[in-house]
Amino acid sequence: MSRMFADVIVNISHEKLDHTFQYRVPEEFQEDVKPGAVVQIPFGRGDRLTKGYVVKVTDTPEYEVAKMKEIRDVLRDGTSVSGEDRLVALAAWMRQMYGATMIQALKTVIPATQKVKPKEKRSICLLLGEQEAQEKLEFYRKKNQRARARLLEALIQEPEIPYEIAAGKLNIQPATLRALEEQGVAKCRAVQVYRNPIREKYGRAGRVELNQEQQKIVEDMRLHWDDPACRVSLLFGVTGSGKTEVYMEAIDIALARGQQAIVLIPEIAHTYQT
Repeated sequence: MSRMFADVIVNISHEKLDHTFQYRVPEEFQEDVKPGAVVQIPFGRGDRLTKGYVVKVTDTPEYEVAKMKEIRDVLRDGTSVSGEDRLVALAAWMRQMYGATMIQALKTVIPATQKVKPKEKRSICLLLGEQEAQEKLEFYRKKNQRARARLLEALIQEPEIPYEIAAGKLNIQPATLRALEEQGVAKCRAVQVYRNPIREKYGRAGRVELNQEQQKIVEDMRLHWDDPACRVSLLFGVTGSGKTEVYMEAIDIALARGQQAIVLIPEIAHTYQT
């Protein structure tokens, strides 16, 4: 098998390091090292292990092979650029267009769903019917079990309450909740939730009403929707001008037509310097 070499961008956002470094690819990693792969490499004088992104694989060394360092490992932690040349090319275009470093551009095109970690949301649910719950509440009051009575009274009013409210506002300790669970009165339910920036911004109010200027932009996009010369739309505006509402409306139109939409948000543009 012929030798392979990888051009790697080091995971350090510094202009002086904004170029590729070539590494030897060990035989055991030759099937895994491809454009977009995340690798662990020795870097600097002390050969400190650092993360890097492969942007090119070749069989032609750029300098003396004996002095070239070797890739130590291929990371499989869900932070690759999907192994696709087109995303690496997109990152290169963003670097040139917006004056960013290549590592910033590569991190931007990494699929967002691979970055997001779920959070656990816990709530306490009532298991008893209304009559049984009232009887149990009277029992707790007679026994002077104030914490249990306080939690049960809250659950009678609202059959499911967030765990944070029970622990904070009601001052319920874990031992109290365990007691109600053992008696079949209530149970703690946990679900994994992912951050949704649109829902967090607009809540559950439904569709956002566009203002006159936003609606004009959407209508102009709709008018030229099927024109091959207008397949890409550039939406420009200062922060807070309402760009998000416009492109979300455009995405809704595309999905309703059975199409797809690609939105490129150049958040790294602020790094551009002349």
